[in-house]
Amino acid sequence: MKESIFLEREVDHARRIGLSERRTGMLRRTLALKREGYTPRRIRVQMCKANVTWRVALRTQEELEQELGVAWEGGVYVPDSPAVPAEQAQAVAEAGREQARGSNKHLRAQYGLHNGSTAPYGYVFGPDITIKTADGQSLTGHSLVPDPDTAVVVADIFAQFIGGASPYTIAADLNRRGIGSPNGGRWGEANVRDIVRRAPLYSGYVVYHDAAHKQARWTGMLYPGQHEALIDWETTLAVLAVTGRTLEWTFGPTREEATLATPEVA
Repeated sequence: MKESIFLEREVDHARRIGLSERRTGMLRRTLALKREGYTPRRIRVQMCKANVTWRVALRTQEELEQELGVAWEGGVYVPDSPAVPAEQAQAVAEAGREQARGSNKHLRAQYGLHNGSTAPYGYVFGPDITIKTADGQSLTGHSLVPDPDTAVVVADIFAQFIGGASPYTIAADLNRRGIGSPNGGRWGEANVRDIVRRAPLYSGYVVYHDAAHKQARWTGMLYPGQHEALIDWETTLAVLAVTGRTLEWTFGPTREEATLATPEVA
């Protein structure tokens, strides 16, 4: 595992995001392993259980990137804020236009653009979408297109979950049927939970974790997304009712309320 994928030194990174060096290091190492395709269990083995909690190991790349305040640009993680040490200025400049695209995750979420560096299970990346905002800015982000092979699996997982099946039972059923997990291996409870907790995304919303929701894994600010839904909103409400998180989500303004211009496919 190479920490060179981070533009900042660990001590500078911790200072910028206001976390301890120990927690920042744990998050960075976990994210690096996630990028290499390690499962939560393998991460715990690789880092030793004393150095990483299950809660951190189970987090998605997108969640880790948000807490660390970084964006994947040009083969490295760069800060998603302009507070970059002087000795790193040249490297940031080389990120150039790509860094600018990832510098304002909240604004991109408001306009329905996916912020993650990987497509959620059930989708693949389509052509980039470029949008003109109400104040004339240009925002470019990924479009999500349903993957016909895995979108049906997502729908099946939600149908089983609201029907009363546990994540363990669902994972066992998928393994019995020979369906590959998001990382290509066998399904585990964590894989199923990760999909279930993303119910709002799968019903057509983009989720943004603002300060009020940052510490709660299952909550966030919801904005209407540009992507096609794989499940209906009634299914999402049923999921949220089961998990007890229904009232902890917040809806942002619709794109019409944000005076969204017609998107152009780049």
